[in-house]
Amino acid sequence: MNMMETMSGRCQTAGNVSCGIKKIGIILQDFGLLGNDTVLRNICLPEIIAGTYKKSFDKKVRVLLQQVGLEGLEHKKVNQLSGGQRQRVAICRALAMDAEVIVADEPTGALDLSNTESLMDLLERLNKQGITVIIVTHDPYVANRCTMEYVIEDGKLSKHA
Repeated sequence: MNMMETMSGRCQTAGNVSCGIKKIGIILQDFGLLGNDTVLRNICLPEIIAGTYKKSFDKKVRVLLQQVGLEGLEHKKVNQLSGGQRQRVAICRALAMDAEVIVADEPTGALDLSNTESLMDLLERLNKQGITVIIVTHDPYVANRCTMEYVIEDGKLSKHA
C-alpha cells in the first residue's frame, strides 16, 4: 500500500485515534500538549474536538490525575509543569478516552524511578483488564516489565528471547 492511498476509517487528533471499532490512545514522547492551556482542558481536548464533552467527564479526569500523582493540578497551565508532570498529563489524556489499545512512545522517558514504577503498575493493571498496551522504549527496566518483548535490529522486527 502506498502512503498516499486513501484509507477508510476515522481519525481524531490530540492523543486519540479511532479506527473502526477500536479506540487507540497514543502517548507521545514529546507529550503533544497545548502549553498555554490547563491540564484539565488538555486531557478533555479529544472529547471537546469530537463534540462529546460533558462536564461529568471532569470527574473521570480528576480520578486519573490522582492515579498518576497530579491531583490538584487540573487548573494549572501545562507550560508551568515539569517534563515528568507533562508526560503524566499526556498519559491521562490517552487513558481518559477508554482506549482498547494504548500505544506509548517512551512513556517513562521524563519520569523518575518512583513515577516510572507507578506508571508501569497502572499500565499492567490496564493490560490485565483487557487493554492492549504497546510500549516503545530503550529502557531495559520498562522492557523487562512487559509480558512480550520485540526488538528491531537492522530494520527487522523479531521477538526477544
